Amino acid sequence: GDGKPDVDEEEDDESADGALQTIYSLEPMPDEIQEGFAAYKKFRTEPLNVDRERSACLGSTCAKDVAVATRMLSWLKAVKGVVPKTVPHVFASAKIAPATKAFVEHLVQEHGVRYRTVEGYVSSVLNVARFAHEARQRTLGKPVDRSQLEALGALLRQCGVQGRKQDLFDKTTPATWLSWY
Repeated sequence: GDGKPDVDEEEDDESADGALQTIYSLEPMPDEIQEGFAAYKKFRTEPLNVDRERSACLGSTCAKDVAVATRMLSWLKAVKGVVPKTVPHVFASAKIAPATKAFVEHLVQEHGVRYRTVEGYVSSVLNVARFAHEARQRTLGKPVDRSQLEALGALLRQCGVQGRKQDLFDKTTPATWLSWY
């Protein structure tokens, strides 16, 4: 692992998040995907798990991760024609980092979602991808390539930097408001 804690901060940008839920939903969700997300929730919330590098998390964090992963799966299906088979099939894929980057760019450029918000989304994808890589490793019985996890970590850090830049330089407060700064 990278020795850094998971980023589980939620963004207050509910309007963008709510709109995305209606744009991208995976209905009906295939049984294999539901089973994969159930295994993910168990993997992340068990107090002790020898296959997990990080500490356990709350159920609300898992629910957020699953919601984001589901939206991304729906986007991949709608826009890229990817038919999701299982959680590891998509999230342990050699294409998960470029797919996540394309998803983030789509959200920022087409829907105006702020980088602070997509930083949380990338964190969720990274959490699910960690699980998927561990599941694939258990299935194969040998180490798997983790370069996509490293690339997702880099994307997460880049979204954080862009989010801080937006916080500093993108003033969205109407000019008619008084400011003491």
